[in-house]
Amino acid sequence: MVKLKASVQYGDFEGTAAADDGHDQSFHNFLLDKGVLSKDDFVVGVEIWVGENHGGPSNPPTIRALVAPAAGFDAFKGSLTRQEKLRLREVEVELSFEEFFGLFKRFSIVLTKRGLELGGREYEPIESNRNRLSHRPFLRRTG
Repeated sequence: MVKLKASVQYGDFEGTAAADDGHDQSFHNFLLDKGVLSKDDFVVGVEIWVGENHGGPSNPPTIRALVAPAAGFDAFKGSLTRQEKLRLREVEVELSFEEFFGLFKRFSIVLTKRGLELGGREYEPIESNRNRLSHRPFLRRTG
């Protein structure tokens, strides 16, 4: 059984994510346009996984749409009271980071060091001359 919760091998960081659907092209509509969804399918979740990076440029993401056999939000929500286990179809989608994030109007991810219980806490930003790192080409460490 698979859980609807992010996990990695060591879990050094944990956190939350939030996203707003794109107005012109949402993730759901993108999959409809590509023919992998029907009008009786509803995307209830999205998983993006990146891994096995060892100090160099990132590997392409693995992206999965989690699809329920329901004709929309209300139909799926109504079915939740009748099901013990969710039955979802996983649709793997090949997209670049830019293409994936382009399907959302806004996307936010917050990660905090595991064990500190910082999630949801407020903080006050501290001004410093070290508040910005300019983009530089990724350099692979040698030796």
